[in-house]
Amino acid sequence: MTLIALSAQAQEVTGNDSLTSDSTVVLTSSLVVPNAFSPNHDQINDVFKVKSHQNIVEFHATIFNRWGQKLFEWSNLEDGWDGTYRGKDVKQGTYFVLVKARGADGQTYTIRKDVNLLRGFTEGTSISQ
Repeated sequence: MTLIALSAQAQEVTGNDSLTSDSTVVLTSSLVVPNAFSPNHDQINDVFKVKSHQNIVEFHATIFNRWGQKLFEWSNLEDGWDGTYRGKDVKQGTYFVLVKARGADGQTYTIRKDVNLLRGFTEGTSISQ
């Protein structure tokens, strides 16, 4: 198979020759943070962490309780909060997360949202139970 490409100067490049370009590739970033998790040791949604991400180059997240006390922080996108403070389970309830991040495309993310910690929730449990 022979690859034939035309450069910006319309010169033919074939075989093992290389083609160079001054093009810049911009990687689009994205970051999705959930608003609930259920640390009940059922191996489903037991850790509060980033749901999905793409091309994030800087990341830092902090969890606070309702009085503004810092409970946990992390800077690795693959890590997260297990619903404990100083080794003990915190109560079911609403907490707050602050995420600051930057994408490879220069996009900055500042996400402030409530996090619902649901201890008694298991897969298949309906909200009305």
